[in-house]
Amino acid sequence: MIRAVPFLALLAALHAHAAAAQAQAYARTPGDTLRYREVSERVMDTPGSPPRIRRHDATLAVAFAAADTARAWYDSLRLQAEGGGEARVLEDGPSRVFVLAFGARGVDTTLVIPAFPDPIRARADLRWQFWDFFPRLPAAPLLPGTAWADTIVRARTVEGGGNEMESTDTRIMRYRVVGDSAIGERTVAVVEAEGETNGVLTGRLFGVLVRGTSRETERGRVYFDVARGVLVRRTRTATGVLDLTLPEGDRPGTVHRTDQFSGTVELLEGEPR
Repeated sequence: MIRAVPFLALLAALHAHAAAAQAQAYARTPGDTLRYREVSERVMDTPGSPPRIRRHDATLAVAFAAADTARAWYDSLRLQAEGGGEARVLEDGPSRVFVLAFGARGVDTTLVIPAFPDPIRARADLRWQFWDFFPRLPAAPLLPGTAWADTIVRARTVEGGGNEMESTDTRIMRYRVVGDSAIGERTVAVVEAEGETNGVLTGRLFGVLVRGTSRETERGRVYFDVARGVLVRRTRTATGVLDLTLPEGDRPGTVHRTDQFSGTVELLEGEPR
């Protein structure tokens, strides 16, 4: 249950001067390690074909180091495509390490991206695991009514299968603190999140020239432990549209696809350690 006139407001009254001066920050103590469980499902529906379903189930570790950096890896990862054969399991996740530039407001960029085996790459583009994993914090305390926006732009290529696709995605998110609540023994700020991601892509897909656009709108909530500076939970649902134009080949035309996405990220308690 969300408390609308809550602990956070009392905290603001008790520490008014400090709260006014200090923005919320992620705790990033060198030597601390956080672990998260991430579960998501995406249903992709193209007219004339059965819906395709992809599921992602991972446990991730984020270990903080000096100079605002962190190392991250998969303790476990299972990727499943309904109707697409056996699930793909990453057996050696801890040896494939990301290095993140992790500042007070969140991940600034991914400095090192590990290589993944072809069976995994065929199911998911894991290079972008952390591009929006940790919500960007505002340059202000997380008090009820605080609102802010964040924009992320990424340029990427589609890997594998002889594809030569390039896309640029722009993600604009809007956040607002609506109160606080309790998760276990933690008091957390409850943040409503909504936004959209727009993409433009071009190149060759399976040897065929393709141009396209995509748009995905999402809603969700972020639960953040203000006192400890830790993301505790994040929930998301999204609806997307992808339109591809094939101007050449035996069957030129347009392919229209709709996506439905749902996902949850949750801190595994007992951390940091």
